[in-house]
Amino acid sequence: MKKTLVLLLALLFLSNTDAQAEVTFKDVSKTSAANDIYYLVNKGIIKGYEDGSFRPNQNVTKTQGAVLIARALKIDTSLVENPEFKDLSVKASGYKEIAKLVEMGVIDKESSFYGGNPLTRMEMAKWLTRAFKLEGEYPSYIHDVTKEERIFVDPLAALGITNMDSTQSFFNPKEPLTRAQISSFLSRTLNPKVRIYIPTIKILVPEIEFQMSIDDVKKNMAKYEKVSESESGKDLYSISYLNYPGFDGREYIIGLLFRDGKLVTLDYSNYDMGLEHGTKEYNDETLNFAKKFEAYSNVKLSRESLEYNIYDYQFANLTYIISSPDTISIQYGTVTFTKLIQ
Repeated sequence: MKKTLVLLLALLFLSNTDAQAEVTFKDVSKTSAANDIYYLVNKGIIKGYEDGSFRPNQNVTKTQGAVLIARALKIDTSLVENPEFKDLSVKASGYKEIAKLVEMGVIDKESSFYGGNPLTRMEMAKWLTRAFKLEGEYPSYIHDVTKEERIFVDPLAALGITNMDSTQSFFNPKEPLTRAQISSFLSRTLNPKVRIYIPTIKILVPEIEFQMSIDDVKKNMAKYEKVSESESGKDLYSISYLNYPGFDGREYIIGLLFRDGKLVTLDYSNYDMGLEHGTKEYNDETLNFAKKFEAYSNVKLSRESLEYNIYDYQFANLTYIISSPDTISIQYGTVTFTKLIQ
């Protein structure tokens, strides 16, 4: 009887019964993932334990992670192909979900699955990116991820599903995921409104922020080589700095524009002056359209009809601005990405 009770408690994690909105857990209130946990509970994707706990710091197994993703996808597991893992019985808990995800190309088909092993952050990155067809390019270093692994991590970082910035550019790919962490991953994947917002300026030049005074900017940028400094009329002031190595290892010019003594614009340009990323103020006509961001070729610019396919690069609500016949900018508040149209 005691063993049966322990087994039932363990299986509660994988229970698919409908969650009640009133459910609360005695060990969740102090965790930053509380809202994410209750979001998934309310959707019936995850549950707690009979003793009223959620156990947010408990590691998640690969089998449990597969079941959660299958539930989040709402996939039909009535008919599945046997993936023929040596260590996975057709009677095992989670078998159908694992088999279906292998069939869909989410989980790699190998000789063994090792379902009882802790699910790592990299494994989750692979599964989420494949399962939800996530796309995005993160414009900075990730120090502990290989080039091959970045195709899975970049979308999570770019879309705000995982927390990355230039002062903490580590993904920790080998670390096991806890129940709280996997709740946050899934919640942010399913609900873009709760994704992490990191201002682009903090990725490119973390030492400064908009509306900072000229003196404070000079103080914080002291480690950079100053290239130029000038005053344009009584209201405008500009300073440029050399940034080497830049976020991708190349030389960049950081151009800063101040209005009334406050930082309002940042240009982040290749050393050869080909603009890569930037923030600008434009008084041009603004145009809202589909959220995709990609390289452009043979694009006809028309203020009456724009039919670009644009990736949702990092933010949910964006404004698109045509600033010249060969440039299009994507703006979020005071932050703008600019691309030259090839």
